Amino acid sequence: MDKEKILRISTAVLSAAVICLAALQLLGVWENAILVYEPLMGIIMLLQSVQYWNKDRKVAAFQLCAALFVLGVAVYILFF
Repeated sequence: MDKEKILRISTAVLSAAVICLAALQLLGVWENAILVYEPLMGIIMLLQSVQYWNKDRKVAAFQLCAALFVLGVAVYILFF
C-alpha cells in the first residue's frame, strides 16, 4: 500500500472514533470521553501534517505546532 493511502485510512478511522466519542460525551453516556478523544485529535493533526509536508511546508509546520499544543493540553488535562 502507498504511504498516502495508509495515512488517509488511519485518519478516517481515527476521525470516526473521535466523532463517536464526542457523541458519547455530549449525550452524557461517558462523562470522561474527552480524555480519550482529545489526544486522538492531536494524533489526527499529526498525521495530517505528515500528509501536507510535501505539498505545503508552511501549512504542515503550523499544523504540527497546533497538534503539539493539543497534545500538550491533553496531557495537562490528563495528569493535572
